[in-house]
Amino acid sequence: MNDLFSVDGKVAVVTGGARGLGYTYAEALVSLGARVIICDIIQENIDIAIEKLSTYGIAEGYLVNVSSEAEVIAFVNRVLNKYKNVDILINNAGVVQRVAADKMDGDEWERVMSINVKGTFLCSRYFGEEMKKRKKGKIVNISSIAGRKGLDLRLAYCTSKSAIEHFTRTLAAEWGPDFVQVNAIAPGFIKTSMNEDLRNDPIRYKKMVEQVPLGRFGEPEELVGTLLYLVSSASDYVTGQTIFVDGGIITK
Repeated sequence: MNDLFSVDGKVAVVTGGARGLGYTYAEALVSLGARVIICDIIQENIDIAIEKLSTYGIAEGYLVNVSSEAEVIAFVNRVLNKYKNVDILINNAGVVQRVAADKMDGDEWERVMSINVKGTFLCSRYFGEEMKKRKKGKIVNISSIAGRKGLDLRLAYCTSKSAIEHFTRTLAAEWGPDFVQVNAIAPGFIKTSMNEDLRNDPIRYKKMVEQVPLGRFGEPEELVGTLLYLVSSASDYVTGQTIFVDGGIITK
């Protein structure tokens, strides 16, 4: 039982891991003994993150656009050449765009879908190939309450997160016989830089908090328990699930 939630010695990849919730996931994993590899799209942010993460343990970072198949393949090859296998994949890289549907063009729609959905597919597909061969692996996709709840000015984002939920279920069904588990976390209103402007608007902030049965925004660290559950042996008979960490929003 002592090892039920252990990630000690595991190799974990976190996409979009240089800032925000991705960094929180990476920090939690490396501080508990995992060897963590992050990727992101701004080298400066990667360098800052790795400097901090390395104070806890083994961490390294790469510049990768997850919507580029060639870049993802090169990233996967570099990681596997060094570590031989990956135990945990956190598909966290994502973007949100707040724009009215009738003001959005095709390029804006494509950008959100390419990073949020295509990026999750590409990383799962290429890291998952090794997991399937080894008959072992944990994939955690990052969805959102937006996958179930319509949010104004976020048509592309909501659509992408809904896709992530069904992607999770479908891949779990296909890869279950190979003992690769695929689950998702769906955060609610969590304090991040992505929603700082909304929290700074007293009227908008009050309306958002009123939607939360627990009456407040969540802290990034409050997602860590669910993450550790899904990437450890504690969840060995769980796959295809989306766990909401949202203070109860989805119940309303």
